Amino acid sequence: MHNKRKIILVNPSYRTVYNNTLVDAATSFTPVLSLATIAANVISQHEIKVVDFNLPENTLDSFKQLVSDYKPDFVGITFTTPLFYEMEKIAKIARNVHPVIKIVVGGAHASALPEKTMKEVHEIDILVIGEGDEVFREIINGVPLQKIDGVSYRHNENIRVNPRRTFIENLDDLPFPAWEIYDLKKYSKREVRSKKTPAGWIETSRGCIFQCIYCNKSVFGNRFRVKSPNRVVDEIEYMIECGFKEIQIADDAATTNIKRFEQICDEMIQRNIY
Repeated sequence: MHNKRKIILVNPSYRTVYNNTLVDAATSFTPVLSLATIAANVISQHEIKVVDFNLPENTLDSFKQLVSDYKPDFVGITFTTPLFYEMEKIAKIARNVHPVIKIVVGGAHASALPEKTMKEVHEIDILVIGEGDEVFREIINGVPLQKIDGVSYRHNENIRVNPRRTFIENLDDLPFPAWEIYDLKKYSKREVRSKKTPAGWIETSRGCIFQCIYCNKSVFGNRFRVKSPNRVVDEIEYMIECGFKEIQIADDAATTNIKRFEQICDEMIQRNIY
């Protein structure tokens, strides 16, 4: 049995980045799927709090107070390129308040530019490259970093970048996302992209076979891997039980296999979900 770790998972604020822009009105106001997904692999053994800076109650000052009071072992931050400087601010606060903390980051930007990201933000201890499901669990459970494929980390004065991890083949083996880390009542505000709230995201597949020049495939790659129709609809039912009123698809290319997608729709009809 591993020692119980205290973890804060953080979603930086899109609101801050897109404030006073035309994008602001259509910015999604939903719980983040990626944090629920990685939390699912560690929540039974460890203690998790989530801080979503898109919620008005979460400020840099309240985060500072939380880190001071809670004294987490790890702070995990997911971010995309527009959120780089938000991530940096959050990492600096965590480090200043609780110097022994381990700061872990991941997401598309980190996966595309691991060494550059580590050089630019000295507070980052560990960076997850690609799919974080198994990688994050191994980090939290104390597996030596040199033995974990799919991480970049600091060793003395050097930055090491381990080989990428092989992609997860059977997505049905993944646990359901740990939506219980969120208080869904806080996501009931009306928004442009959802007819009903709280709205949540579901992942039915990973990877995209196409080669669009503007696209970053650094997390899920270009091999199309799927959850089975039964698993997808089981997960939809689970999300409804959790309290979601609308479900949106997060895949890069969900309809790559049209027959499979028709089977998902047929299964939903069979179970009276529509």
